[in-house]
Amino acid sequence: MFVRSAWAAEGLQTVAAGKSAFFNALAVVVVPILDVLLKNKVLRKMEVVSVLIACLGVGLLELGPEGGLTISSGDVLAFMQTIFFGVGYWRLEAESHAHNEQAARLTIGQLSAVAFGSTVYAFTELGFGHLGVTSTEQVMDWLRDPFIIGSLIWAGLFSTALALVSSNTVSSILSCARNS
Repeated sequence: MFVRSAWAAEGLQTVAAGKSAFFNALAVVVVPILDVLLKNKVLRKMEVVSVLIACLGVGLLELGPEGGLTISSGDVLAFMQTIFFGVGYWRLEAESHAHNEQAARLTIGQLSAVAFGSTVYAFTELGFGHLGVTSTEQVMDWLRDPFIIGSLIWAGLFSTALALVSSNTVSSILSCARNS
């Protein structure tokens, strides 16, 4: 789960948030494709149509307003985010079915993994290097800023936890290919 978030963070360095979000939405296409490739499932007609429409949409987005295909390194990172999110959803379905009625525990595990990975990432040159951090005092100033702390708590705990517990609950009932 952390890997997919790291790809997203890196991709957002060079790709607009809207474009990255569109790539992220394409993660739902990965689930039925993995079902076909690894579980030998057969897609229904509407699932095939949905996959094609989603891929066409990303293709049109990549063409841009000028009509030329331009693929940047950020696009590649955003696409890798798509793959990792799709694989994450696919694995989540298996775990949700195996541990039915455990959505809260799965959510705690997911949040813990992302928090740990994000902390390790932040303290590497790769993480703080993008921010131009020059001292630990600068980091401590950020940690004393109530707006930054509030934003981290809101994004990291409330909105993410709510989305994860909802996703985990639904995935324990329905297949991810049907949810997408």
